[in-house]
Amino acid sequence: FRGGDVRFAVRSSAAEEDMGDSSFAGQFASFLFVAPDDVSAKVTAVWRSGFSDRLLAYRKEKGFTQLLPGAPAVLVQRMVAAEAAGVAFSSDPVSGRHGIAVVSAVFGLGTALVGGGVDADLYEIDRAGNVVHQQIATKSIAHRFDPTSSEGISAVALPETDCRRPVLTEH
Repeated sequence: FRGGDVRFAVRSSAAEEDMGDSSFAGQFASFLFVAPDDVSAKVTAVWRSGFSDRLLAYRKEKGFTQLLPGAPAVLVQRMVAAEAAGVAFSSDPVSGRHGIAVVSAVFGLGTALVGGGVDADLYEIDRAGNVVHQQIATKSIAHRFDPTSSEGISAVALPETDCRRPVLTEH
């Protein structure tokens, strides 16, 4: 951002979002780079998304006996123009191995990662903090803040020198 321009993420938090057999990913509304004057309207939109037809159909498809959910909590967080972002798991989410943390990382904002739009670097780290395995992806784009975009984000081509460069370093 420029000149102290403050923007916010307005997103849901519900107990059902990260269950073992249903993720609810993408079911709730989420907004990034929201201007301060627009926060209250976006809070209402996120809260209402907890009762959308799409969400109710998903609950029915997954066999939830209580078809009407509780209202999601709504989080408001200050946005940062990230140079790198990622997702970390304290145990391996694929194998279930304990004792190994798994970190996926991309350049720019994490939206490219969580939306599945880019390959991410993968790091496996033991409890002593040692990287026991890393797989560096070829990365071609990064998501960056773009005030001219309706979503507030645009995909930007990475310089050739960054495409194979690790996102994370030891220092």
